[in-house]
Amino acid sequence: ILRPETTFHLAPFLVASAPPVLYTLDERSIRDRRSVMTLGMIGAALALGVGLAVSAVGAMEGPAFEPFGSPAAEALVFTVVGTVVGIGFGWMRSG
Repeated sequence: ILRPETTFHLAPFLVASAPPVLYTLDERSIRDRRSVMTLGMIGAALALGVGLAVSAVGAMEGPAFEPFGSPAAEALVFTVVGTVVGIGFGWMRSG
């Protein structure tokens, strides 16, 4: 927020994918697919919420990768991809 010209390209991907991945890495927990899906949606909501908040205060002004028109579009795509990857990984681990 202090440096709006700085873009953290992979942050939405990591925020969206982390909850289901970290949940399934814990060998002591009972891993079911419903919990993985729920955590994936929570991660996606968190990434989208933070992205909207950062955009609303004008702190998403940095460059975006070439195929994306804006940093907001890039964040949305990386959020969706991170959610799919996180849930996919979680489903593989939950059997």
